[in-house]
Amino acid sequence: MALMMILTAALIAGIGARLRGRRIWGVIRRATRGAPRSTLGGAIWFWVVFDFVATLICHSFLNARAVRRFFDRLPPWRTPMINPIILTTVSTILLAHAVSFADSITLIGGDVLRGTIVTESDKSVTIDHGALGRIEVARDQIASIEMTPIAKPVVPVEPIVAKPTAILPAPVPPPPAAPDGSWKFMLSLGMSGSKNDQTSNWDMRAAAEAMRESESDRTTISSEFYYKTSDGVETDNNVLVRGLEEFLFKGSRWEAFVQGTYQNDNFQEWEQRIGGYAGPGYRLIEGEPLTLKLRGGVGASYEFPTSTWTPELLLGEDLVWTLDTRSLLKHGLEIYPDLNQMGEYRFIARVDYEIALTEKNDLKATVGVRDEFDSYLDPDGGTSNDIKIYAGLKYVF
Repeated sequence: MALMMILTAALIAGIGARLRGRRIWGVIRRATRGAPRSTLGGAIWFWVVFDFVATLICHSFLNARAVRRFFDRLPPWRTPMINPIILTTVSTILLAHAVSFADSITLIGGDVLRGTIVTESDKSVTIDHGALGRIEVARDQIASIEMTPIAKPVVPVEPIVAKPTAILPAPVPPPPAAPDGSWKFMLSLGMSGSKNDQTSNWDMRAAAEAMRESESDRTTISSEFYYKTSDGVETDNNVLVRGLEEFLFKGSRWEAFVQGTYQNDNFQEWEQRIGGYAGPGYRLIEGEPLTLKLRGGVGASYEFPTSTWTPELLLGEDLVWTLDTRSLLKHGLEIYPDLNQMGEYRFIARVDYEIALTEKNDLKATVGVRDEFDSYLDPDGGTSNDIKIYAGLKYVF
């Protein structure tokens, strides 16, 4: 709106300058004598607009010679009036554009200084004013400052060219750290009991295990002790110790083993038994989350006080299933077929479940079942199928 008012005033001023002293001014004045001032202004504005539009149409659609003949026939005041009108209009537009985009400083008293801000500091602001020149204004006299944004040059943006995406193979996980041969120990303990006015039952299970592994061999020594009483009378006293040495072959799943066992059971006919076995082994499945190892060997067992030697085979299986980062399931089976009496055999089978109770996995809760079967024991000579169920805590260090 402000720009339109400035443009209108400039046009009227330019027209008045050209019409002053001309006959057309007298004609317009006589024609509008007695009319209100608004009518006079409207007539002048209509004449100027009509003259300007007609001139543009002629310049746009007629050739130069026809335009010259057309303007030669017009009164002498019309043609030279176009130049000052255009000049005044263009100057006014440029001035309004410059003013509208200049920096401005509003003083505390309400005055406004427009120009170009040259420098700024914590104490003052320097501005180039069009009429007053360069002025330094103290900060405490300034109410507000408006800065004109400086147009930044348009930087051509290079088109983005899609580059072919290379399909890389999945990263190979690092190999597990090589065993250093250090020992690891485990202790497990579980107890249960009941007592009332008539009966009293107590049972206990204690177990220990030591393991070490290097790049060439693996050693495992384990022991279990079961003890149980009923009304103060001992009903179970069983010890089982096993030592296993496995020799590993680098780059192969095959291995060789040597195993020795000792067992004491006060409630069996043989009471004590020792055995020794050797043979090959094969890691059928290895890695997470499942490992399965098979063993097969030959050996013999000796029982006393009966002083009986029995040649036997050993068929073994060890399975470890890692359920998650905290729990795992173990299964072990050892079958001893008798080579003297075909069809006779004995076996020891177990299933254990462990779950870690700490972040370091050094304290675990465990529950399991062990079943020991002997096919050639008479019912009067001992228990042919001895099942033990247990639960407790295991500490690893």
